[in-house]
Amino acid sequence: MYIKYQKIVRDEAGIILSGSASIQENSYKRNKNGNRNQSHTAQSTVEKLGKVIWYEKDNPTQGIFYSPTRGLTFYDLNLDSFSNVDPKDPRLSGTKYEYEPQRLHTNFGNFYLFFTELANTPFLTILRKTFGECNIYKKLLAHLVHDCLKNGSSIKCGEYLARSSLSYIVEDIPVSTLDCDTSYYFEMSDDNLKVAYFKSVLEEMRKINPNFGRCCYVDSTPLPGEAENNPFNALLTDTIKSINFDHKYN
Repeated sequence: MYIKYQKIVRDEAGIILSGSASIQENSYKRNKNGNRNQSHTAQSTVEKLGKVIWYEKDNPTQGIFYSPTRGLTFYDLNLDSFSNVDPKDPRLSGTKYEYEPQRLHTNFGNFYLFFTELANTPFLTILRKTFGECNIYKKLLAHLVHDCLKNGSSIKCGEYLARSSLSYIVEDIPVSTLDCDTSYYFEMSDDNLKVAYFKSVLEEMRKINPNFGRCCYVDSTPLPGEAENNPFNALLTDTIKSINFDHKYN
């Protein structure tokens, strides 16, 4: 494998202004008729690394990229591994991803009120139990605040966070990467996280209502065909009757 760089443009200081990269792999394609002269080596893309942020000309096997699926990431071809990039990494100097101290005058009241009210419900405890003190938990807080408080505006998550004092709490996450945070949504789709989340929901809600989550309700109307005499409905009804629930709601 190798990293293929395309259309790299640098300024006088050597800062990369534009350009993209991808991980490529060569494979030998044998001619179907056995003709050696018509056999050839074909290139295929293993993964798109996206926008090139930094790499050394003398060592093009590793660099910092803004990947469409991983966000801001460091890739080492020799190890074939990806790793997170510290926002204060000096290699980001001069780029749009360079760390900048937050403004002194930032919005505080809206996000403080939001989390104060959220703390009065089991939801914040559920999130803490599910995600713990990790980067994805901090990203979740940032996206929650943005989604709930942007009030219909088109402002992006990173730009909104830069104006909020919440940015001091999640300062180890590059604000600019939150605008197109594909890696965050990819991590949130993990089945283990989903299971952990619903386990936490059951645990916390049963402290309020011990019978929470011990019953099943199926709405048949979204199923295909007519609701009446639908074989899918009959199957579901028989299945539900065969389940012995600890508790039934009236």
